[in-house]
Amino acid sequence: MGINQSVKAAERVYISYSSVEFSVSVAALENYAKKGVINDELATYQKYIPAKQFQELQRILITPVKSSPAVVSQFLSTPQGEFLVRRFIEVIHNKAPQTQPILEADFSR
Repeated sequence: MGINQSVKAAERVYISYSSVEFSVSVAALENYAKKGVINDELATYQKYIPAKQFQELQRILITPVKSSPAVVSQFLSTPQGEFLVRRFIEVIHNKAPQTQPILEADFSR
């Protein structure tokens, strides 16, 4: 009997820039990365990004990242890595669906 090691992938990517946050579907990004197709969802954001940078996005999306666990571990131990981890936790915490209702209690009595 094997262990199922599949994971549910994200459906949307959330992007924060200054005080603005928006999301793009992973399917739209994948379609743009692989085929260069800009659907209506991406077209909305394309008008705010210079053409050269938008083309660079496609290159970034298809470029594999090669790294070893040791290098990743070393990076995550730096101040920059710790900042990224804290930011990542904030995003996951804010975007994760609530599986249980949050109960609030008034203990001031």
